[in-house]
Amino acid sequence: MRLCNACGRGGGAAPSNARAWADAADPDLCDLLRYLREDSAGGELSREIDSLVDEYNSDRKWVSRVMMLEEDIAMRCRRERAEGREEGAGEMAALMARLLKEGRVEEAARAAEDVAFRERMLSKERA
Repeated sequence: MRLCNACGRGGGAAPSNARAWADAADPDLCDLLRYLREDSAGGELSREIDSLVDEYNSDRKWVSRVMMLEEDIAMRCRRERAEGREEGAGEMAALMARLLKEGRVEEAARAAEDVAFRERMLSKERA
């Protein structure tokens, strides 16, 4: 798909609901979904989009900015996921420490294995 391959790095698949392009009642929606699914500019809307894709892809400065933005977003997402894992590990460690200190070994073992139970225990910790 040209929209996903704009930076020449390959891209993801078309949105899964784009497969229903033939069933779309609205002609513009049908045209757009078909374009997304088959990369086929057949209608006025998809030809206009295709023209803009060509225009922007030929602007290497713009493509570079988009690539830098994508890389920045990916880096921020990785950082936030790492921070979330650290926070979750800290909460779990605090829960385990408290349960073990209180001699609640069976609850600690259950919290380590049972996700629903662990979430209930962590919710109590947060409150």
